[in-house]
Amino acid sequence: MDYMFDTISSDDKPKSPTLQRPLRQWSIAIFSFSFLLVTISGCAAWQAGTNDTSPEAEHTTANTDTPEITLPDADELTDQVKIRRTDHGIPHIKADNFEAAGFAFGYVQLEDYGQDVVETFIQARGEYALLKEPKISELESRIDSDAANRIDYKRAVETYEKLESDTQEFLEGFATGVNRYIENYPDEFDDWIETEITPYDLHARLIGSPSRGSILQFLRQLEDIEEKDDPTGLINPSDFADLVPEAGSSTQSAGNIDPGSEQFPMDNIWARLAVNEPEDLHPDAGSNAWAFGSDRTESGNAILMRNPHLSWDAGYYEAQITVPGEMNFYGDFRIGRALGIIGGFNENLGFSTTNNDTDEEEIYAFKADPEKPDHFIVDGESVPIERKEVEVPFRHGESIGKETREFLQSPYGPVIHRGNGLVYVIKAGSDGEYRAGEQFLKMMRAENLHEWQDAMRMRGHPRSNLLYADREGNAFYVWNATVPDLPHESGHDTTAIYVEKPDQMWQDIVEWEALPQLLNPAGDYVRNENDTFHFTNLNQVLEEEDFPDNFPEPILRLRSQHSLELIHNDDKFSLEDIVELKHSMGMTLADRVKDDLVEAVRDNDPEDEIADAIDMIDEWDNTASRESLGSLLFSIWWEGYRDEADSSDDQESSPESVGFSEHPDS
Repeated sequence: MDYMFDTISSDDKPKSPTLQRPLRQWSIAIFSFSFLLVTISGCAAWQAGTNDTSPEAEHTTANTDTPEITLPDADELTDQVKIRRTDHGIPHIKADNFEAAGFAFGYVQLEDYGQDVVETFIQARGEYALLKEPKISELESRIDSDAANRIDYKRAVETYEKLESDTQEFLEGFATGVNRYIENYPDEFDDWIETEITPYDLHARLIGSPSRGSILQFLRQLEDIEEKDDPTGLINPSDFADLVPEAGSSTQSAGNIDPGSEQFPMDNIWARLAVNEPEDLHPDAGSNAWAFGSDRTESGNAILMRNPHLSWDAGYYEAQITVPGEMNFYGDFRIGRALGIIGGFNENLGFSTTNNDTDEEEIYAFKADPEKPDHFIVDGESVPIERKEVEVPFRHGESIGKETREFLQSPYGPVIHRGNGLVYVIKAGSDGEYRAGEQFLKMMRAENLHEWQDAMRMRGHPRSNLLYADREGNAFYVWNATVPDLPHESGHDTTAIYVEKPDQMWQDIVEWEALPQLLNPAGDYVRNENDTFHFTNLNQVLEEEDFPDNFPEPILRLRSQHSLELIHNDDKFSLEDIVELKHSMGMTLADRVKDDLVEAVRDNDPEDEIADAIDMIDEWDNTASRESLGSLLFSIWWEGYRDEADSSDDQESSPESVGFSEHPDS
C-alpha cells in the first residue's frame, strides 16, 4: 500500500518537517480495502486470555525506590526514524523499530500540545501538587488526586516488567522523545517542569481502577440508617441476625444525598475523589460507527465507517506509525497517552470504538467485627482492613509541605465506606489491570480477525463497543466489557450485596466469547451510536433475556433509529454512498411529529408570529442543515414541550403549556 503525502518546509526551528500545528480535532478518513483514501471532515470509513486484574494488597507510602529504567540514546533514535507531515499537520512516522517509533510519537505530541502532555504524566506520577503549586481552593483535591495516582503508579512500577518487550520498547522510546523535546525547547515550558519523564509515568496512565462514578452513585444512596424506623430496616446494626433474609440478597437505602450535605461522607477520600470527577458527557456526545461486509458493497470489499463527534478538544490525535515488517497503522490516538487507541486501520483490517455503558463493579457489605477494630467477618473469621497511608508532598511558595491520605483496602477490593456496623467494599473487574497499552499494540499489528480477536481476549481494555472490518470481507461487532460473572442479582451501583462467605461474591469476569457479538449477521451490517448492543442488527436482534441482569437494558434512541433508517435495507453501497449517508442531516423526530404539530397549531387559528412560525416549520425540509431555520425553531419547541410533558398534571393550551412565557421578551 503506497501512501503519498505533501511535505511542508519548516521554519527556523529544526523540529519535524513541519511546524504547522494541526487543528485540535482530527480530519478523519474514509478508507477501503481497495485502498482508496478519501479525506472528509468529521468521519472515517474504511472499505475493505487470561485476566490478571487483582492488584496486590500492600502498604504504600510514597513513590520511592522505583527501579531505574535506562532509556535509549536519543541521538541514535533520531537516525532511525523519519517524520513527515501533511498540509493539515498530520504526522506520518516511519521508524526502524518500536523504540524509534515511540520516540517520534512522543516528540510530535509535544510539538503539537507541549506542556499539556507533560502535565498528564506528572499527574499520573502523583507529583502534580509538588511541582505545580496549587491554588488554595485546589489544594485538598489536588492532594487527594496525587494520593490516588500514587497507588496506580505503584501498580505501574510493579507490572512494568510483565509487559512484552515491544510494548516496553515503545514506551521507553516515547519517554525519550518527550524528554528530548523538553531539552531542545525549554522556553516552551513553565519553569517548574524540570523533571524527566519515565516509562512508568506513561504506563501509569493506563492502570485500571474502580469507577469513581460508581462509588459516588452508591454513596449518594446512603442514608443515616440509624434514624430510620422502617421495620424492614435493611441495615440494623443492633440485630444482625435480621439484617437480611439470607446472604447474597441486596441491602439498599432510599434517598439521594447531595455532596456537601452533613449526611454525605466527605471524610471518605473515595467520596471526595468521586465528587471531583468531571461531569458526565452529554448523552449525545460519543461516536457513530458502521461496518458492512462484502455482500453489502458494490465493490465486494468490506467498508468501515467511523464518525466521532465529540468536542474539538476531546483529546484525539491523528497519526500514522510504520515499522516496516512489523506494523503500519493509521488512526487516532489519545493526546498524552503513548498507546491509547480509539480506532484506525492497517493493510488488512480496521476497527472503531464507540462509548458503551458497562456495569463493571459490585459493592459488597460485610458485618464489621464487633470485637476487633478495623476488622470484618468473612466465613466466621475476622479479616483485617489494611490501611494504605500515602504521603503526598506539595509546594507552597518556596517551601514543601506534606500531607497523608489514608486508603482502606480489603482482600476483595477498596473499602469505600464504613457505617451502621457494616464495611462496604467495591470489587471491580478492571481494578489493577495493566495491559491496555499492550492490547492496543496487538490490535494495531493484527493481520486477520483471529489475531485481532486474540488481542481482544486479553481484556486489557475494559470497555467500548468495537466494530471491525477486514480484507476478507468480514463485518464484526462486540460489546466489550469487563463485567463480573455474578452469583447473585446485580446491585447496579445503588445497592450493596450483603455477603458472609467469599463464594457469595463474583470470582471471574464474563468470558469474552459470552459477550454480545455478531459476525457477518444477516443483512451483512453492524452499527452502533452509543446505545446498547441489542439492536446492532435488526435481522439478528440480541435478546435481553439471553444476557445477565448486570448487562444493560435495551435502549434505541433517535440517533440510532436514524442510523437504522439509513442502512437497514438491501441496498449495496459504494464508498461515495457511505460518505453521503454519513452526512445525513435528517431529523427523525421531525418526520414523526411535525405533521401533528402543524395540524394542532393551525386548528387553533394562529395569528401573527405564531402563524409565521408554524408556516416556517411546515415548509421546512426536516433536516438540521446549516441553512435551516426551521430545525432550530422545531428544536426549541420540542425542548419546551418535552419538559412540560414530564408533568403529571393536565395542562390547558397556552404558551406556558409548551414551556414558554405568555409575553416573551422581544
